[in-house]
Amino acid sequence: MRYRDVLDALAGGDAREWALGVLGDIAVGGSQVRGVRHPLGFLCLPLVREGDLGVCVHVWTAAARRARSTTSQVHCHSWDLVSHVLYGQVRNVHAVVTDTSRSPTHRVFEVVSTPSGDVVRPTPRTVAYAPGRAELFGAGETYTLAAGAFRSSVIPEDGEAALSAGAVLRESAPGAVAVHAKGGSGDVVTDLDLAAEKPILDRIRAEFPSHRIVAEESGAHDGDLADGGWTWLVDPLDGTNNVAIGLPAYVVGLALCAGGRPVLGVVHEPLSGRTWSAVAGAGARGPAGPLTGPPRRELPHGPVLTWTQGHGVSRRDPAARSLKMTMDARARRVLQLWAPLLCWAMLARGDIDGMIGYRAEGLDLVAEARRLASALPPL
Repeated sequence: MRYRDVLDALAGGDAREWALGVLGDIAVGGSQVRGVRHPLGFLCLPLVREGDLGVCVHVWTAAARRARSTTSQVHCHSWDLVSHVLYGQVRNVHAVVTDTSRSPTHRVFEVVSTPSGDVVRPTPRTVAYAPGRAELFGAGETYTLAAGAFRSSVIPEDGEAALSAGAVLRESAPGAVAVHAKGGSGDVVTDLDLAAEKPILDRIRAEFPSHRIVAEESGAHDGDLADGGWTWLVDPLDGTNNVAIGLPAYVVGLALCAGGRPVLGVVHEPLSGRTWSAVAGAGARGPAGPLTGPPRRELPHGPVLTWTQGHGVSRRDPAARSLKMTMDARARRVLQLWAPLLCWAMLARGDIDGMIGYRAEGLDLVAEARRLASALPPL
């Protein structure tokens, strides 16, 4: 196997077949390639090394034990890196890095190769870091990352953390669930909320130990490093009241914010197995591919709308009562599903015509607002 052969396979559109052949050879013991657990979260298979040229296959899998994260996820290479996505998705968030010694947010470390392995060493360089534009690449796409350009690379896998929580809900929700009061407004929480939240928190902590997490049930969890203001918002079971009465209408939602602004949103519907996701600046995707927004349609009898309100809204709230009366008078139908994220997904795919949210909480809005905004065409 030579470096030139790999480039030819890439140029000829045969990269996937080539990689499957190589991985199959490794799986049956026909190759002596040894995998390396990389601190950035993947298993690295070094396949070709010709002087300064090399080819590796990176595999993200929960089946392999992960290496301990030693630094921030933000990194760069000293060479132009050409990457081809074999399956799934890769999200690159480019970093805005400014050298400063007065108010730095990070220190730059370097990786030095030695005969006994790579060594991570601190450098005198200190910088101020902020997240920049994001790019999302799917299976079959090739991209190049320039030498010296800092960024973080993440494998969203259409919301893998949301999928693991969805599996918990799908397997357990049909049966009897323990229901407990939550606050004094009549809201409830079930054992499933906490059970579904755990795999999401575990996955985020493993992938991004420096990130902060704000979870619907367990509250705020600080990261182990100050990593440029990254915060995950997690709602493991949007539609708890529905599950409590046996109504199969619920979803899993999570969002990633950078510096207080949403950059990623994911909503997963466990019963149907459908997932919707979006990355800031890279568009939105649904089960059938890229989203372009709901189709326009004639509404001779009025729109079909959904209504949601925050937990702190009183039943006697005059604005809420006025809005509801107006909706009832002018809409063909008004749905109250107790699952705002599900309503957002219904709006994006064109099942309903609009959604009214009155003083709704941030956990209900951020994930889907990012996805819906990415799907709608510009005005």
